[in-house]
Amino acid sequence: MSLRTLTQEDPIGLAGGLNLYGFAGGDPINFWDPFGLSADSIKGDAKHEAQRVINVFRNSDENDAVNGTQKKIMGAIVDEYDRVASSDTEHLNAVFGVCPKNADAPGCYDHPSRTMTINPDAIEANQSLIWRSQSTVAAHELGHWADWQLWNHSGKEPFANSVEAIFRSVLNLPAKTFRPWR
Repeated sequence: MSLRTLTQEDPIGLAGGLNLYGFAGGDPINFWDPFGLSADSIKGDAKHEAQRVINVFRNSDENDAVNGTQKKIMGAIVDEYDRVASSDTEHLNAVFGVCPKNADAPGCYDHPSRTMTINPDAIEANQSLIWRSQSTVAAHELGHWADWQLWNHSGKEPFANSVEAIFRSVLNLPAKTFRPWR
């Protein structure tokens, strides 16, 4: 993955304040603010994990190991994220916690509240069965969010698995080892 324009100074220069990187919360590596509204487009204590996935998708280029269909999926997710980020009424919450319906799940997505939950304890407990990290779980749960947002497919598992696989491919991470859920 190549780093591109995230390290540029604020396009409006000193008119935006003395901190030329303030437009991205002073952290232009991890945040991107395309509409000049807020670098914190995702709310909650796990927002950095979700933002990391969006940034990977936003900054993938022709050197990354993805095909045309995968690039379209990444682009659609980034476009929907940007649309929601510029909305006064829509949101996405990303929190650390236990999933209400399955305490052993590494993550879950609740569409009515638009909340993705990442469960670090469950991720750690399942390392012997499946290679996961907070970022790969965030990618998976963003897949559920995007499936609901873009296609209203009720957050089906195959699409979320595909989004996680794309994220892994771009970062050259090992493939997810699938196992049946209990």
